[in-house]
Amino acid sequence: MGIFSFVKPGKKVFQTIKSVAPNVAKTKKEKLLSKLKKTTQTVKGATAKLKQTQFEKANPQFKGPSFTFETNTKKTPSNTELKDQADYLNKTGKYKVKKAKGGRIGYKRGTNPFKKETNVDKIKKTFAPKGKVKFDAKKSDLDKSGSLSPYEKRRGMAIAKAMAKRKKVI
Repeated sequence: MGIFSFVKPGKKVFQTIKSVAPNVAKTKKEKLLSKLKKTTQTVKGATAKLKQTQFEKANPQFKGPSFTFETNTKKTPSNTELKDQADYLNKTGKYKVKKAKGGRIGYKRGTNPFKKETNVDKIKKTFAPKGKVKFDAKKSDLDKSGSLSPYEKRRGMAIAKAMAKRKKVI
């Protein structure tokens, strides 16, 4: 008996495991059976959840305030988010308030300031009826008091003069 002998006298010594054969499906039939086994397990789990929920619904005194498998759509924080929150709490003594970052927050699709003009828009603009050029005062042109700003008044008068000249020429 040497120093490194861990086997007690009279005990059976087992062979060491040298390798394990891979359990990979080789034929199409084996692949389908493997897929079927996985699906069967998924169905068994879903059935167990359903039975538990049905039992809790039938016995409200058992379930308490909520179901065991209640659906939850909230995002759960990742480990790094939890660590950041804990670090901030330890440093400042208060919880970190998550704020949105970046520009144009709160816009969802559309409202693109760099929208490319489509071919249809170009055709409409080109073949639009040529009529009076109106000076439309937009809400953005108005100052705080609700009247046109001095610049917009001058601009409107300049457009009106140009229109008057155009009429005289024709």
